[in-house]
Amino acid sequence: LAKCGKTLLTEAAKPMNRMLSEWINEGNLSDPFNEFFISVDPNVKNDKLWSLKYNIRHSMIPSFLSIELVKKILRIGKSINFVKIICESDYKSDVIYGMLNIQPLRTIEENPQFINDLSDVVSEIDSTISKHVLKLLFENYKLFVHLDAMYRYLMLAQGDFIRHLMELLK
Repeated sequence: LAKCGKTLLTEAAKPMNRMLSEWINEGNLSDPFNEFFISVDPNVKNDKLWSLKYNIRHSMIPSFLSIELVKKILRIGKSINFVKIICESDYKSDVIYGMLNIQPLRTIEENPQFINDLSDVVSEIDSTISKHVLKLLFENYKLFVHLDAMYRYLMLAQGDFIRHLMELLK
């Protein structure tokens, strides 16, 4: 009876575990029957990728997953898509793939039982991909340089804005 129950549980969990693994590894969402707890709106353009394209479907969250874990899972896929689509970078060839030990994810897909360390695996991947996104923003796209320029302009650090305003008022 236990063997039969384990077999049924394993087979029933395969689709969800496959979708989870694909989302966390690739940022791909293949959910033809709307069973996964993350949804994609294909009508949303890439400039709204982070805020509107991917969402949590609360009614589909399995009872064994906490909302915090689900949010991390969502953030991982969003981050991968941000790197691939917005930054136009092949995240697999970037530093991130060398830093990740994705063997536990393969275990999830190949042996789809509810594993205790899913939270640890997701946290490790979330931390790694978040660091990678920040590295891209700060090093490749010089975010601090742009923020500093905005600060100087808007906060009158160099007086250019006020000087221009005074010229217009004359």
